[in-house]
Amino acid sequence: FLLDHDRIEQLIDLGVKHLQLSIDAMEPSKVSRKAFNPMREKLAYLVEKPIWMAVHAVVMPGAVDEARQVAEACFEMDIPVGFSMVHNHGQIDPAVYEDCAAFYEWLEEQKLNGKSVDTPYSGLHFRREMLRGKSPEWTCLAGAKSFYVTTDGKFQFCHHMRSDVDLLSVRR
Repeated sequence: FLLDHDRIEQLIDLGVKHLQLSIDAMEPSKVSRKAFNPMREKLAYLVEKPIWMAVHAVVMPGAVDEARQVAEACFEMDIPVGFSMVHNHGQIDPAVYEDCAAFYEWLEEQKLNGKSVDTPYSGLHFRREMLRGKSPEWTCLAGAKSFYVTTDGKFQFCHHMRSDVDLLSVRR
């Protein structure tokens, strides 16, 4: 992974104040290389730095137990964590996520109990409504508030909009 101690220090020196990391599982797999355990030491290093950091995880079909493990690992390290679901332009198939509604209820309970759930209550409610088969009135506008950097250093306005633009080539 590109994120190492030197890169973290470079980001701080450049004035980066917020960092969101995408971590979808505890261990790398064929589905996602973005895993917590290989990043654990780097996350512990980041927690001690003057930069706000959060983890965002994508709940994948059949991987709700893994998502709960990611949440619990983040809670143990006092790292805010938020979740979304794999979707197709804002649409999901509720049948694929039968076990997900209970996970979102658990997340809300954790948030109510003071855990660092970075998904707002409105987001938790929005996902529960999607799981009930209700369609959202909007979809991602890509780039309205943030950008993404892939594990191989590519810049993207949205994680759904792939790009071949190298992060280091992006200028104001």
